[in-house]
Amino acid sequence: MSDGLSISEGGYTAVSSDSLRDAANRALAVANLLREAVTSGNRAHDSLECMTVRLPVADSVLQAVGMSATVAQLIEVLAAQLARAADVYEAVELMIAVDMNGMTPAIENRLAALEAARPGLTESALATAFLTGGLRNFASLSALPRTGKEVYIVDRKITRTSNAASVAPKGAADLVKTIPTGAAQIRVDRYNMPDGSRRFVVSVSGTRALLSELDPFDMHSNADLYTGNDSTSAEAVRKALEDAGVEPEDWLLMNTHSQAAMIADRLAPDPSVDPEMVVTWGNPGERPMPSDVVNIDIKHANDPVGWLGGSEYPIPTGADGSFEVTRDTNDGRPGSGVSDAMNAHFLDAYAETGAMMDASDDPRMDALREPLAELAEAESVTTTEYVVWEKDLRDDTHGRSMAPFPEGQRGATPAPSPAVGPQPGGPLFEFTDPVAPDQIGIAPPPEPGETRFRFGEVPVSPPEPPVTLHAGEGLPPKEDNHAGPWRL
Repeated sequence: MSDGLSISEGGYTAVSSDSLRDAANRALAVANLLREAVTSGNRAHDSLECMTVRLPVADSVLQAVGMSATVAQLIEVLAAQLARAADVYEAVELMIAVDMNGMTPAIENRLAALEAARPGLTESALATAFLTGGLRNFASLSALPRTGKEVYIVDRKITRTSNAASVAPKGAADLVKTIPTGAAQIRVDRYNMPDGSRRFVVSVSGTRALLSELDPFDMHSNADLYTGNDSTSAEAVRKALEDAGVEPEDWLLMNTHSQAAMIADRLAPDPSVDPEMVVTWGNPGERPMPSDVVNIDIKHANDPVGWLGGSEYPIPTGADGSFEVTRDTNDGRPGSGVSDAMNAHFLDAYAETGAMMDASDDPRMDALREPLAELAEAESVTTTEYVVWEKDLRDDTHGRSMAPFPEGQRGATPAPSPAVGPQPGGPLFEFTDPVAPDQIGIAPPPEPGETRFRFGEVPVSPPEPPVTLHAGEGLPPKEDNHAGPWRL
């Protein structure tokens, strides 16, 4: 579609390491065929040039040779990226296995082999997994056990209106804007319809803290959800839905971003939740959706968190009307660090994509437009914004009471020691010079007591000069390891 927006049928792309390596090998096979075609084309062109009468077809042959050379180069670059992605995925999976079950000789040897084959791969995998909180040991993050946790409502803000049109989202861009960005992590809108039925839209924000003893929307929950387990953040959403009076027979739309998208994946099959629609923005998990749930999945091609998504289900899931939306926020231009990497994951970027969806004439958008338009016909709307925290039932840190706040009140916390990382409602990361994961350099072996993993180390190497190809010459042999452009 125009503007780089692509709308396609719902489904999942297999991202196993073996499937990526297989795709890389097949891409290389195609590139090799193109190289052979370039060689043959150059020979044909030379033969034509030797003829007494020059034929116009010689120019066409030369043009075809140039196009084949360019396509071969692009395919080889793609193959290299696929092969590297396969190794990164395998390393991430191995690292998470170590985090959960400990190191084994087989895993240690495999990680060493991957690093030896691709120096720097371990650091890239570490940075990738860090985004999901999956490496509590490797990233030196102290994990708290997930058992014995209880979530409780710290504060709720309730507003009511009889003007449903002023509240109901008119399209995808408005849906993004309903996702909480302040102190509340969860927003529930209850629409009282003219026929006496009720419809609900629950909008849930993503990760709020790095490691927290209070906020359930932290990296602990990311790790739990990413590895297919329940989390306190998912329990917080259940708590809010229950408090808002949502029943399984009520119509429910789940509107979620980042970690909350994994929560939606987790809760969609739950009969006590039973949503009719799930809209996910930048989902780092992606699991198959029930056949009676319309799933609309929006993801940026250059979103490093969304890049972690995928599954072993290369078939469409969800109900009829499900679809996927993809877009490169850089419009195909090379990225430039965190401004293009992490910013592609933030809500502002997805709001822009939502506006492009609203402007699209693709008929699949009707699956979203029609139910949203019906919400504007409600007789009244009640909006409740929730601040939900967690507590460890086994703790009585420093002898202080662990009793929750009275629901609906806010005050100074009697909770345990301060959380590690940003506090509830604050920014997720605060690096002085952050960079995208693929820009993290490899430092020399650390001195005793020196930190091994740093953000802000960007490898700089001069670009290779182009190789000039003249008529009659074939492509450089593959073994020359030339990484620069080919100039025709």
